[in-house]
Amino acid sequence: MKNILVPTDFSTYADHALAFAKELALKHHARLTILHSVYTPHLFDSLYLDPVLAAKLMRDVEVGAKDKLKEIRKETTEAGVEVETVTTCSPLLTAIEDVVRGSDIDLIVMGTKGASGLKEFFVGSNTERIMRLADVPVLAIPDACPAQSIKHIIVPIDYANVTERFMSELMVFQQTFNAKLDFIWVKTHHFMDNDDVMHANFECYARRKFGNIYNIYMKRDVVPESAILRFIDEIDADMVIMPTTQKRGIEHLFLGSTAENVANHSPVPVLGFPVKKGEKILKLDSQEHEEFGEFIL
Repeated sequence: MKNILVPTDFSTYADHALAFAKELALKHHARLTILHSVYTPHLFDSLYLDPVLAAKLMRDVEVGAKDKLKEIRKETTEAGVEVETVTTCSPLLTAIEDVVRGSDIDLIVMGTKGASGLKEFFVGSNTERIMRLADVPVLAIPDACPAQSIKHIIVPIDYANVTERFMSELMVFQQTFNAKLDFIWVKTHHFMDNDDVMHANFECYARRKFGNIYNIYMKRDVVPESAILRFIDEIDADMVIMPTTQKRGIEHLFLGSTAENVANHSPVPVLGFPVKKGEKILKLDSQEHEEFGEFIL
């Protein structure tokens, strides 16, 4: 973790994310890039304002944003963190994609106030949208939360889609926070008949990879995110780390994404990892497999 991006709108939520990102940057000797987008098409649309006035207002907004970023940069540098600030007139998602590519970003840390009701269905929060579309992990911070307080992490898993890359990156974050892992498998009515085999294989794999720092729980629910959100309170978790399938278009509208729904409603930080097509999936449905060793069911 060498390059961390923190988009900001200078809100309290963004300040919480920046504070968390500073801690991570100090721990990993990472560089922070702080991004602000002044893209405001509706406010300064020339259909509603005189073009000259609109241009002047836009310049004033941009100057104000640069002044705020200068203050943030000074404070962050004084804290011992290498920092770069970026102001852009591009839409937020476009700006983030550009910075991720140009600065080799490893992680995006964003504040979120979530979304609910019709707003969630039709729009969702900026963080939820970026978690769905970004090519790098996105950490959603809903409230003030010191990074050093993360000691108990929930990891929701789908036995049919556990990838090697996700498990390897999970280990990095487990070591970052020196935290205990609680895997939760939510069994819905859609699940396969060989779930006992998959559960036994995953337990063997987790034991080999994580030693004795984990537990595995099984919950039954029609909607996975409901079980996950209840489990956060049940075990007093500090963070959720989970893969996101990055559904788009009609598929996203009707099926949604469990990771994004959890991020919209979670009281604790949620870290979403993008899972790409073609990634190697652990073959947990094998009765006997070299990755997991031999065992008796």
